[in-house]
Amino acid sequence: MELNPFVRSEKGRGKKLVEHIVKNGVESVCTKEDLRDKGPGLMLYHHGIDTRITELTSVSELVADYFGNSRAVFAQRRS
Repeated sequence: MELNPFVRSEKGRGKKLVEHIVKNGVESVCTKEDLRDKGPGLMLYHHGIDTRITELTSVSELVADYFGNSRAVFAQRRS
């Protein structure tokens, strides 16, 4: 997947990025910021995308740590 193509957009960056994430079939994202009470976070939740908070910056560390220490922002959705 390409880098965030909306980073320079003045408005609606989060919404556009979530739409891009959904369109590309992403199942999980990691963020440094808690998105629970923000529009993009709620959009991710609505689309069933696993959203996790982490403080790591290295991709290799993030991948190694992903399931061990990162924490889900939203509880699993029940069917």
